[in-house]
Amino acid sequence: MKNFNNLPLALIFDMDGVLIDSRAFHLEAWVMFCNRYGISMTAEEFNKNMFGGSNRDLMEKVFGRNLTDAEIEMYATEKEVLYRELHGPSIHALSGVKKFIRIARAAGIKTAVATAAPRENLDFTLDMTEMRDFFDVITDDSQVKKAKPDPEVYLKTADLLNMKVENCLVFEDSLTGIAAAQAAGMRVIGVSTSLSKMELSHTWKVIHDFSTLTLSDIKY
Repeated sequence: MKNFNNLPLALIFDMDGVLIDSRAFHLEAWVMFCNRYGISMTAEEFNKNMFGGSNRDLMEKVFGRNLTDAEIEMYATEKEVLYRELHGPSIHALSGVKKFIRIARAAGIKTAVATAAPRENLDFTLDMTEMRDFFDVITDDSQVKKAKPDPEVYLKTADLLNMKVENCLVFEDSLTGIAAAQAAGMRVIGVSTSLSKMELSHTWKVIHDFSTLTLSDIKY
């Protein structure tokens, strides 16, 4: 499919930090989880040294040893339950994102979610924000073997969309996610919910939220 209007043919959204601003709730959940196991970790320490990795990497760093698959699944499930309990009462879509996606879809642009989050968190987010019907494709960690910054999740999503990577525009908030999308050959807009505009300066553009973003802003 050839693009005649200089707009991307597909928009791919990370979930945490893009569709929702969940960072503070994840940090609080990690601190609570660590406290349960007698591990000293403040939100500031976790945010600085550990945020953005896969649950496997993070759990092994937290416990300071290699963990079995069963242990990782058990601990990750426990931590994510804490997160959903904390965020559930106040979860909402990032400002302007619903309106922006509706406008994009009305213009014939395909939309997708590509997240490293577990399916339970994805379902929780899409259902609580009433956004499940906003996307043509939904890709989560169960559908890929390698976590971000490996590009697999973005390449998989483009394939499911039946799109060439050069026709996909990604919205990401983390350095690992940005690296994954760029490694896939996709243009990236940084969303500064987690990092500063300066820290996201290697992306194509930077936005704080979607409240003022228009289709004209994403023309190549």
